[in-house]
Amino acid sequence: MLFVQQLSRHPENSRELVGCGGLKVLVDLLTLAHLHTSRAVIPTQSNVIEAGEGMERTDCPEWYYMRGGEKLGPVGFKELKNLYGKKEIDGRTKVWASGLETWKILSAIPQLKWYIVAEKQVGLMDESKLAKVVLDILIQVVSFCPAKIGDAVIRPVHKAKQVLSDPSGCLAHIVQVLLTFDPDVVERVATLLCLVLEENPVVGRVYATGVYFFIMMYTGSNILPISRFLHITHLKQNTYSAQQVMKIVSQSIEIQTRLLHWS
Repeated sequence: MLFVQQLSRHPENSRELVGCGGLKVLVDLLTLAHLHTSRAVIPTQSNVIEAGEGMERTDCPEWYYMRGGEKLGPVGFKELKNLYGKKEIDGRTKVWASGLETWKILSAIPQLKWYIVAEKQVGLMDESKLAKVVLDILIQVVSFCPAKIGDAVIRPVHKAKQVLSDPSGCLAHIVQVLLTFDPDVVERVATLLCLVLEENPVVGRVYATGVYFFIMMYTGSNILPISRFLHITHLKQNTYSAQQVMKIVSQSIEIQTRLLHWS
């Protein structure tokens, strides 16, 4: 990852990284930040999603797996990890949990692929440090993709931004990393979102990812990138569908017509 980080400093290498589908792999790795449980906690930080004081974290049994044509489970993440260690399941075992559209092989799910299958590989970084390197790479790649030339907006949007701003894919995963509440990670995510969403047609629907709710939960003091993100996006949110807009317009015309007739 450190090698890729250095390579991405050159525009040609960044272009190759986008072309080979590397951005999606990087986002897969980015999501591992949620699994870093030994992260230092800021004294002023308030995280209402995680368990409060006196509450124990439980290994929620949410995973099902297939063995010998039989559906087994549900089991928790730790138990699934133990089953892999005992070789009762492997990377080709089909697994499913609520939220997955279909059954998938274990090695095709980022969380399981990188945290169970590849766990025994020795690494230089923990999950948080890895997330920071990944975000730095993504920021570097997107910085080579300007949104404007002078006052002229560039269309179509660069492929790198298209990949990272997919609301049902990469964008949702990037936004959810805000819930780590790691100051360095949050700052990098806000910076990346600013670059990706600048003059991007999808900016009007970014609220649907929950980004504003997650950002407002952050209590750190490094808020300049967050402020810039809010400044360039919050007034551009479109919470109405085309059908709703037409309905509102028709109702408005009808009301005005009645008022004119009454007067």
